[in-house]
Amino acid sequence: DVSDCGSIAGGANSCTYAFDGECDHPGVGTGVCSAGTDVADCSSQADGANSCAYAFDGECDHPGVGTGVCSAGTDVADCRSVAAAPRVPRDRTPRGSGTGFYISADGHLATNHHVIDDCSSLGVLTDEAILDASIVAVNRSDDLALLRTSNLPGTTATLRSADDTSLGQRVYVVGYPLLGALRSVNFTEGLVSSLTGFRGDPTALQTSAAIQPGNSGGPLIDDSGAVIGIVNSQLDEADNVGFAVRIDELITILRREGVSYEAAGSRTMARGEAIAALASEFTYPVLCY
Repeated sequence: DVSDCGSIAGGANSCTYAFDGECDHPGVGTGVCSAGTDVADCSSQADGANSCAYAFDGECDHPGVGTGVCSAGTDVADCRSVAAAPRVPRDRTPRGSGTGFYISADGHLATNHHVIDDCSSLGVLTDEAILDASIVAVNRSDDLALLRTSNLPGTTATLRSADDTSLGQRVYVVGYPLLGALRSVNFTEGLVSSLTGFRGDPTALQTSAAIQPGNSGGPLIDDSGAVIGIVNSQLDEADNVGFAVRIDELITILRREGVSYEAAGSRTMARGEAIAALASEFTYPVLCY
């Protein structure tokens, strides 16, 4: 265990990554493992900045931040996953739906927390199939959820800090509202009508783009095609008053979870139809069962 770290020479503590009876000696070879551990853990080598270099056989060893336990069947490639995705019951109709958009090539997508709250299983609807989705992280106060599917069905969004957003700027809402009646992606146009949300919430934006039930969790996109917010509500008492959580709140979650994302470059205006075509490749319905 950790107390055995002095048994192998190697400068400063060469057994930094030994936890729970495992023998992970980066760069210095192998040691004797305790009963119940796997010899594969004793032969791992350092691998640059790859924080998952020492994950084997369903275990999660994150150098420098301790160790954890992965769900069955996980490995080096996905050792940050929190749980296996519950399988979607193929013979059942979802009890609700929202929208999500993909962020990483590893299959991470964002939506609202209220879209996935109290769901026994989650699916992402594509043209070919319903993909099982697992929950990676949530932030109830900001109404955000980070999900993951086993593969990426399309492309990923680029993200731009909402601090670069201007009052009166043209924006677009993309999503799948009223999924039972409207089967294709919906695209609406509007303006940033306030740089704060409901009752002056500084973590949100207000938009005049039309929002309907089912748009929740979809992207609010600027006039260059970058996502600046996550649509989460509308004001029923007034027309064309919708709100979106600033993308900065999601970026905080992505950094905490170690999820890579693409930051948008310099802002170059694009035609609406080009943005619609781009967004339809990374935006999908999220199904709640």
